[in-house]
Amino acid sequence: MGGHHITATVVLVGLLNYLFMGYILGTTVTVFPPLRHEAPLPSLRAEVGPLPTPDHNLKAKAVQIPSSESKHKEKTTESNARPGFVCDTTKGQFEVELNPDLAPRSVDRLLDFVRSGYFNQSIAFFRVNQWITQFGVDHHFQRPDKFKELRNKAKQDENPYGPRDTPEDYRKRKAHPWERGTYAWIGGTHMLIVRKGNPEMGTNLQDAPAGRVVRGMEGVIDRLDNSYGNAVDNAGQGPDQTKLAQEGPEYIHREFPKTDFITSCWER
Repeated sequence: MGGHHITATVVLVGLLNYLFMGYILGTTVTVFPPLRHEAPLPSLRAEVGPLPTPDHNLKAKAVQIPSSESKHKEKTTESNARPGFVCDTTKGQFEVELNPDLAPRSVDRLLDFVRSGYFNQSIAFFRVNQWITQFGVDHHFQRPDKFKELRNKAKQDENPYGPRDTPEDYRKRKAHPWERGTYAWIGGTHMLIVRKGNPEMGTNLQDAPAGRVVRGMEGVIDRLDNSYGNAVDNAGQGPDQTKLAQEGPEYIHREFPKTDFITSCWER
């Protein structure tokens, strides 16, 4: 028994010395076999993914407050959403914005005139005075008359401000006088643009304001020639609309050469 005890002690002391020397020399001493893994443990970065980098464009992504310029553009776009057209004349261009909410049939008919090329046949401003300029008469007696159907199509709106011929509706119409720039039908193919407002304008049953001139009043409409006068305001003076319908624009060119014309129109 004593011998076995001494032998066990010697073995234990030798083992401790062996481990101690391994620690001092920095070597790895394997006493037990390593644990075995069926697969390597996943790294945390692989599971989470790459960390986000700082966003140096944060300022550029901030919410932008609309400037006054952008607001103006929005209003312009909204205005241009309404139908309208532009006309070339012997004095320059003018532009009309139409109002289908007020006179839908008149607006449709006017756009038919524009699209058909009616205004492209030289339409004379045969009546120009301080209040209005009147136009729209073409060569009714030309053959072939390609605009006959257009002229005789469904009639336009009656006056939207009181569409009956009664004293009550007349008072309603008079409460909405036309203003400078108003573009209106006044019966048949006759149209006018208001140069200066007048309380009596727009009081007739067939008067239908279809829109307004939004560009070209001062530069074009106010500069139209009126040196001859006109036969409507002064009998025997200036262009006569009956002769204009009979003979066409050649009559105006021959006898009143300074008279201004619409030469073409197109939808904007």
